[in-house]
Amino acid sequence: LSESMRLTLKKGTQQVIEHLAMCVQAAKDNDEIKLTADAQTVTEELYYLWIGATLMTKVNHTPVALELAMSATLSKLGLPNHN
Repeated sequence: LSESMRLTLKKGTQQVIEHLAMCVQAAKDNDEIKLTADAQTVTEELYYLWIGATLMTKVNHTPVALELAMSATLSKLGLPNHN
């Protein structure tokens, strides 16, 4: 990537993570989810997890990575997994 493209992508992903972290924090504050770490860290972990799962789904032509990501997300947020 060119440096300008890299910086644009970095800024965009940081904004997405910031917005998601605010939602995660609000859910934590409302006792809708349980976290073992701070909202920013959890959000970054989940964002990176889903980026990787999306890539692996394309590589493998199977939804298994997305299913695993969903299970991990529910676990990380302290939500029940109904699979």
